Amino acid sequence: MVEINWTILTYIVIALFAISGFSRGWWKEALTTVILVIFIILLQIPGIAEAVIELYNEVVDLIWSLLPDTVQSGVASTAETIFSVELDDPPFQIDIGDPANWLFIFLILLVLAVLLSRIFLPQGARPGAVYEVTPLGGFLGALIGGFNGFLIINLVREFIYGRLLPGERFPTEIAQAQGGQAFATASSGVGIRATSVPGFTIFDSFIPWVLIGLGVLLFLLLLRNRVGLHSRNGFRRIDYRVPYGYRQARYRRE
Repeated sequence: MVEINWTILTYIVIALFAISGFSRGWWKEALTTVILVIFIILLQIPGIAEAVIELYNEVVDLIWSLLPDTVQSGVASTAETIFSVELDDPPFQIDIGDPANWLFIFLILLVLAVLLSRIFLPQGARPGAVYEVTPLGGFLGALIGGFNGFLIINLVREFIYGRLLPGERFPTEIAQAQGGQAFATASSGVGIRATSVPGFTIFDSFIPWVLIGLGVLLFLLLLRNRVGLHSRNGFRRIDYRVPYGYRQARYRRE
């Protein structure tokens, strides 16, 4: 049995995300917060999550049915050869009650947050210019980054317990709560026990709605600091601003 101190793990995750936030700046970290809040909305309002996943399954089913039989068999054989998995009919369907699927969606959203931050605030957006984080921007980024780490570790805990995952499975088959400790068993048969688990989460009481409101405010702040509308000669033009806490440093190419 392998024991993991959940409190220490939480501190480590918060510290790592704070360090990352210091280098990335507050704007990129705030965008990650908005993505995390979107996921919290899916957990708080299961009807939205169920509708989105049902729409996805229907679209995938429709696309799969339109493919020729030779293409379907080719995809199925490739998946079985490379990944050693047998595709269902129709394939690539998401089971809304499976915690593993929600963990996968969660990871996809985190990757999406990183990609969007690089798209909307790239390095070298203009020739000869790069965006640098100021000390104040780094400090604010560390605060928001640490907060993101706190949100992520709490979301991971919900995946383990499965309390708020949409669907009918409760609790999850991979873990159960007992005496303030979380138990899980890996596929290798090694038992994992999390100790010093707090008796509350961010999903208790009205806290999720506060986080959702905070996410909306951060989203508006992101737009305000990055995008501006200007009128000239009767036309409106979108200008991209350098966000507060960043500076545009020019360099010479050798």
